[in-house]
Amino acid sequence: IQIELVPGDALSNLLEREADIAVRMLRPTQGTLITRHIADWPLGFYAHRRLVDAHGLATLATLAQHRWVGFDQSTQMLDGFRAAGHAVDRRFFALRCDSQPVNLAMVRAGVGIGVVMVPLAARLPDLVPVLPELQLPVLPVWLTAHRALRASRRLRLVFDHLAAGLQAWG
Repeated sequence: IQIELVPGDALSNLLEREADIAVRMLRPTQGTLITRHIADWPLGFYAHRRLVDAHGLATLATLAQHRWVGFDQSTQMLDGFRAAGHAVDRRFFALRCDSQPVNLAMVRAGVGIGVVMVPLAARLPDLVPVLPELQLPVLPVWLTAHRALRASRRLRLVFDHLAAGLQAWG
């Protein structure tokens, strides 16, 4: 077994064998793939403790007075803010990047408030929940594999191990 870890939002084509197993944050639609719903991880707004100490906690009334970390090209966060009744555009986010690991690094560095998975934030003691009264959607976690998984004992073992590990982590 060789592992190539490819973090990102681009989806590998499992049918074309670009990958044998993938962790997806959306339900796979290709019926010929093997899929297992692992969990629904909650999301929350978080900021580094230093940022909160320096600028105070954000409230619904003071949203625009704080620095926010968000996406650049993706409209996912804008759509979420608008659905919650906050008319913002991409300029609302002082720091924008479509890479979630980079956005997490910016939040951890204390440069702005951003969205973090709650199970991950619980492992990062310097992150403080912000606006916990705002309910964010959950992040569905799906483990997906090429149908060749059925014929490969090694791939099945890796798939099952990943499933157990992801369930325990969340």
